[in-house]
Amino acid sequence: MRASTNFGPLIVERKTGATLWYVMSWAAATLTGGAGALALSASVPNIPLVETLFALTGVLILLPLLLPGRVLSFHERGLTERLPTKGMYALAYEDVEHMKWREVNLRSATGTPSHVPWSFVGVVVQVELVAAGRTLRFGFRLDTGGRTQQKVKETRDRIARYVAARAQRQILANEPFPWGPARGACVSLRREGISYHAERFVGAGDEQLVLWNAPLDFVIRRGKLAVLPRGGKDAIFAIACESPDFFPGFLVFTSMGQVRQL
Repeated sequence: MRASTNFGPLIVERKTGATLWYVMSWAAATLTGGAGALALSASVPNIPLVETLFALTGVLILLPLLLPGRVLSFHERGLTERLPTKGMYALAYEDVEHMKWREVNLRSATGTPSHVPWSFVGVVVQVELVAAGRTLRFGFRLDTGGRTQQKVKETRDRIARYVAARAQRQILANEPFPWGPARGACVSLRREGISYHAERFVGAGDEQLVLWNAPLDFVIRRGKLAVLPRGGKDAIFAIACESPDFFPGFLVFTSMGQVRQL
C-alpha cells in the first residue's frame, strides 16, 4: 500500500459502515436497553428514567449509520481506502499480485409473475486483492444493471489487466502462474503452455500439458469456464469464475492461446 493518490480520475466510489462503530454502539445499546427493561420491571418504575434509557438505546442503534465509515475510491490506476480510525492508504493496480472477484446475485420472489419464481434484485461483490504480502478485502451491494455496476465491472477488468500483465511477465520468465484453486484440476499457466490435472472421481489424475499453439474452444456458463479441445465435446478442465486469479488468468489464456469462444 502506498500513501499516494496520483491515480488519475475517479471512476467510482463506495462507502460502507465501519464495523468498529457498529460493535461499540450496539454493545452500548444492549446495556442501555437492558437497564431500561430492568427499570421498567421495578415495583415502582421510574418512568422518566425508563423513557430516557429507551430513547438513548434508539439513538445508539441508529448512530453507526450517521458516523463516517469505510470509503473506497477507485481511480484509473489505483484505489484509495479511508477508515475512520486510520489514515488514507493507496494501492496502485500495478502492485496487485493476485485478485479474487466474486459476484453473488440477490434474488427475491416478491411481486414476480407466477411462472417466474425468482427475480434478481441486486448483486453482492466480494473482493480480495493481494499486494506485497498484504490482502485487502472489501465488499458491497449493487443494484443490478445500474451505471454503478457497470463502472465496478470496468474497474474489475482494469485491475485484471494489470495483474495479467504481471502474470505474463512471470510466465515468460519461466515462473508458472497458478490459475484457479490449488485443488481439482490445479491449472497453471506456463511458458510452454497450460498444465492441468485430469479430474477423477477420487483424487486428481496425472499432469497434462496443452501447448499454446494447440487450438482450443471455451464456453462460460453458469459462472464456470470450461475448456475443450477444438471441436471436442468433453471439457479437459473447468474453472469457476469466482476462483483466485480467474480474470487475469483468462486474459492471459485468450491472449497467448489459440482459443475460440463457443
